[in-house]
Amino acid sequence: MGHYIDAIALVDKALEINPESKYAKHRKEVMMLENDYEDNPNDSELALKLGQAYIDFEQYSDARELFNYLHEEYPREQKYTNYIELLTLQSEVSSDSGNNNKREDLARKFWDMERYERAEDEFLKLLKDESVTGLKKAWYYNNLGCIYYEYGKDSGLKEDYEKSKKYFEMAHDIVPEDEDYIKNIDIANNRISEVY
Repeated sequence: MGHYIDAIALVDKALEINPESKYAKHRKEVMMLENDYEDNPNDSELALKLGQAYIDFEQYSDARELFNYLHEEYPREQKYTNYIELLTLQSEVSSDSGNNNKREDLARKFWDMERYERAEDEFLKLLKDESVTGLKKAWYYNNLGCIYYEYGKDSGLKEDYEKSKKYFEMAHDIVPEDEDYIKNIDIANNRISEVY
């Protein structure tokens, strides 16, 4: 436990120098979770949070080790199986970063697991690929619209709903005849007018 306290104190000093450092904030979060988990190794919810933090911090081998252990301890818990599948996809994407099909599967997996920020990252990476055009590009924009709609539900912020609408409109601009995209724009508009 003492080594975590010293390490956290070091990160606190780094945050004093640069309070905006996402790396230091996230590193501190991981260390605090590791410290708590060391004190409470039977707390499966705490272990889940730690595993998620490992994934967010790209400590994939630590995450895989933890989720494999949790899966062995709780074999009926689907969430641990889902994380093992997600880590397998992450590994495949890392070893073949040009494989858009795998990255799309990874984005969908993050979406299914309600890890919207990570799904957003993957869809944005897909959109940076100049070979992505037409229906695929529209579908990725639509997914980003759905993600920002979820953000809006969580935050209640008008900006999130407006960004959601913008992505739906971008999808609609590519495929104007798609009724789902038109419906999504209407849903976002209604939500903006209802809440604001």
